Amino acid sequence: MPSPGYLPQYVSLFVVGILAYRGDWARRLPGRAGPVGLVMALVALVVMAVGMAGPLDEAALTPGSWQALVQILVESFFTLGVILALLVSFRRFVNRSGCLWRFLSDNAFAVYVLHAVVLVGLGLALSGWEAAAVTKFAALSALAVPLCWASAALIRTIPGVRKVL
Repeated sequence: MPSPGYLPQYVSLFVVGILAYRGDWARRLPGRAGPVGLVMALVALVVMAVGMAGPLDEAALTPGSWQALVQILVESFFTLGVILALLVSFRRFVNRSGCLWRFLSDNAFAVYVLHAVVLVGLGLALSGWEAAAVTKFAALSALAVPLCWASAALIRTIPGVRKVL
């Protein structure tokens, strides 16, 4: 479940998503927002890398410290930059129709809602497996992506759920 420190960010992004849908921001977003978002994300990534190796290292874990505030702000700029870059990139390069894209589009919100449960469940299932972190990440990803989409499609077959998810 979301940690309390990130809850304001999650709620605000959810509200912004609703406003974006209603205002058709995905279509109206200028193309130059993509490269700007990419640069913003890369700068934030560099700041995070430098910060974790230096002044933000341990103190960033202390709630209420200025380091924790800086970390949250940098992560927010990273998130916003990635969102802008992905929106413009997908609009330009992946704006197609077809059975697969229809399936992904129809089930995307349900995946968003259900993915945490799937990831936690798979994480627990793999917790006894001794392997390198990158290997476990790859295995978890390979299992989680299709399982999230299959779970979403299956749950959406329940009468009335399709209207909500």
